Amino acid sequence: MRGILAAAAAASLLLAGCQTLPRQPADFTAAQVGVLRQHGFRSVDGNWELGIEEQLLFDTGTSTLAPGQQVVVERLARSLLAAGIKGGLLEGHTDSVGSALFNQELARARAEAVKAAMVAAGMKADQIRLVSLGEGYPAQSNRTPRGRRENRRVILIVTPSDAG
Repeated sequence: MRGILAAAAAASLLLAGCQTLPRQPADFTAAQVGVLRQHGFRSVDGNWELGIEEQLLFDTGTSTLAPGQQVVVERLARSLLAAGIKGGLLEGHTDSVGSALFNQELARARAEAVKAAMVAAGMKADQIRLVSLGEGYPAQSNRTPRGRRENRRVILIVTPSDAG
């Protein structure tokens, strides 16, 4: 009986070690986590996410970075590079003004504008991925001017593979 219990316990431990666990922020160095937190990133499912909307919003129908916004993105990119973070994923978003096709293209153009600023600061273009989410994932209601403003944004997501 003891042999059966011991074998069952050993098998249980072995199987527990084989479980796939989600990546944790521990996949980043302490210095990288410090830089990410300093810039306002938050941990989301093992990645770090910066809702640039607090700093980087776009006017209706445009994808042009204002001069001050260009400086913010370049400073952020240089800081990430200094910590060994080589890139990330940029999500482009829009409000619901205009057609769905227009907004899909506009969201991509916004992400491209942020990517260009990051490349200007020294990041390699092939290390920065883009996704256009258009009007599909609003942060706020599109029923108010303030809500629409908050939806015209780009989000930067840094994964463990970007920090390698």
